[in-house]
Amino acid sequence: MFYILQDIYGVKLTETSFANENTPKLDFVFDYQGILSYLIMPFYALMTWVLFLDKKALNYTEHLVANAYIVGQVTFVQFLICIPLFGFFDVSYEPVNGLILLFMVAYQFYALKKIHQINFFESLIRALAYFIMLIVLMMGIGIFIAIIGFITGAIKPEDFLPPPQ
Repeated sequence: MFYILQDIYGVKLTETSFANENTPKLDFVFDYQGILSYLIMPFYALMTWVLFLDKKALNYTEHLVANAYIVGQVTFVQFLICIPLFGFFDVSYEPVNGLILLFMVAYQFYALKKIHQINFFESLIRALAYFIMLIVLMMGIGIFIAIIGFITGAIKPEDFLPPPQ
C-alpha cells in the first residue's frame, strides 16, 4: 500500500504539519513498514497483556495472536480505504492516518472487550491507558530511529536548523 501511495500516487507520507524542507525524510520507514509491523507486534501484545492481566483469559502468546489478527484486519480495511481515497482525491496523509490509528485502537478494544467479556466503560479505560502506552512506545521508536540515523549519518544536527533567510 505504501509503495502505491508513495511511488504511484505521489502522496507525501513523511510530510506533516511539523515538517519543513530541512526535516529529514524517513522514507525507509515506509519502505520496510511490513517488517517493522512484525517487529512492533510483540510490544502491542505486551501492552494488551499487561492491561488485561486481571482477566487471565489469554496468556501473552494468545495476546500476540489476537493482536496479529486485529492488526491484519485493520491493515486490510486501511488498504481498501486508502487506495481509492488517495487515488481519486487530493487529501493529506496525516489526518487520514490519525483516523485510521483511532479506528485501529477502537476496533482492537472492541475485539478485546468481546474476548474478555468486559463492559464498555472498562474497555474505554483500558483503551485510554493503551493510547498512553502507545504514544510512549512510538516516541521511544522515534528516538531509536533518530539515534540510528545520527549514528549512520542519515540525519545530521544541521538538518534541524531553520532554513537560511
